[in-house]
Amino acid sequence: MPWELIDEPKKSGNGSEPPELELCAALASLRAHERSLLLGEALPVPAGAAVALLRRWDQSQRFLLLLNPHGTPLRPFSVPRDPQDPRDPALPEWATLRFSTGPRQPGEPQVQLQELRVGPHQGLLLGFPYSPQ
Repeated sequence: MPWELIDEPKKSGNGSEPPELELCAALASLRAHERSLLLGEALPVPAGAAVALLRRWDQSQRFLLLLNPHGTPLRPFSVPRDPQDPRDPALPEWATLRFSTGPRQPGEPQVQLQELRVGPHQGLLLGFPYSPQ
């Protein structure tokens, strides 16, 4: 696993934090400011071989955590979902990529869930607004 390669944080020449610590600090800050992450319930979401968890609280922004523990890329939402299934929480068609352990892209790009690919050993945090059913 990629995180097993980290024996100790790598020191950079300019005194900034290693990318792993920057990600942890950013996630901790987001959790402190977002009620869904701080107080919200966690619901499992069917996502094929990936691990998916939806965090929601009242009418606050929702967060979808996706983890691929496998060594091959996955398309977790390529299988059609049944909107009437009570075990299957409602998800939007599009979400905002908030954080990724993979290659970084500038800004917060919009991703279409049915076309989303999660790389090997990659984790994603997606956000989307509350929407009444």
